[in-house]
Amino acid sequence: MMHRLLGILAAVSCVPLLLHSQGTLSTQGFGYPPGQLSARAQASGGAIAELDPLSPVNPAALPGWERSGAYFQYSPEFRQVLGTEEENERSVVSRFPVIAAALRVSERGMLGVSVSTLLDNTWQTESRLLVGSGSDTSTASTVFRSTGAINDIRVAGSYIVRNSLRVGFGFHVFAGESRRRREVLFSDSTRLSFFQDQAFGFSGKAVSGGIEWRPLTILSIGASARVGGRITASIGDSALRRTDAPTRAGVGVHFRGIAGTLLAARAEWQGWSSLDDLSARDDETHNSWDMSFGAEAKGPRWFGYEIPVRAGARFRTLPFGTPEGGKVRETGISAGFGLPLARNRASADFAVERDQRSGPQNLRERAWTLSFGFLIRL
Repeated sequence: MMHRLLGILAAVSCVPLLLHSQGTLSTQGFGYPPGQLSARAQASGGAIAELDPLSPVNPAALPGWERSGAYFQYSPEFRQVLGTEEENERSVVSRFPVIAAALRVSERGMLGVSVSTLLDNTWQTESRLLVGSGSDTSTASTVFRSTGAINDIRVAGSYIVRNSLRVGFGFHVFAGESRRRREVLFSDSTRLSFFQDQAFGFSGKAVSGGIEWRPLTILSIGASARVGGRITASIGDSALRRTDAPTRAGVGVHFRGIAGTLLAARAEWQGWSSLDDLSARDDETHNSWDMSFGAEAKGPRWFGYEIPVRAGARFRTLPFGTPEGGKVRETGISAGFGLPLARNRASADFAVERDQRSGPQNLRERAWTLSFGFLIRL
């Protein structure tokens, strides 16, 4: 029995834990970055995020809440990985990417707190393994599963300097964990199935600042940056590795020169390569650009309220490349609408996004993401 168990362990240890273990293109390395976008911003492809108060991106946008309130968002993703004809994996990931609240402290001041997903590392894949030799063989299913995320907890404040200028500052705490399990399940009930667990914790800090400037009635410009402190990966109470948290910078433009229509564009850069030293593996990590274009227009009327409709497109490189080498690129198109509720004291936003991701060796991934955001103003 002992030599059989040793043979099983040896066989399982040879199973690659790289691309095929993760089962996706988008969750390589430390995971997939949803973008910290509200449902409204996601519907526009992310183009309005720099001036969107519900997206925890630019702290200067907080006055857009207008009143104290709370926001909650649910965003399930339906993912399909395409490789060869034999490889076609599907999965569903449930996310709560943004939870936020704001408090008006004066006519010109607003405070806000938010919890958003910086990197989501949830995936699962299954493969078959033949163990033994000759007549003493058995088929096993090897299941690799990961759950967890690195979250960005932000406390921010903003101040209206004058009607055309707002400034904001934020303090960020990065916290989260990643739990990984490797299971071997035998079809032969006489064999001993087993599993192996690993759990990693993450912690770090950063600061951010931003401005929102309206040089013309029809033109608004938002810009923000986040500068990282140290971020630590640990097992239990033992710190494994430390490095600088990723720096980001972004700028967005809103144009209202067409009656009833908002046109927006945004560019964001993130220095993900600073996470290289946090990983014990040789994953490729890339600094990335995120470009988006979108629009919001007045739609049909509903119970006396005009329903805003939105659409947009997004183009970006994901931070973590594949083990074989090469970048993963993502192109997305999105659309959605909003519903004013309770005499504008509440609102609901809906978005649907279609993403195409491509990597080396003809590996592709398709995904649908639905987002539901609900805002209550006090």
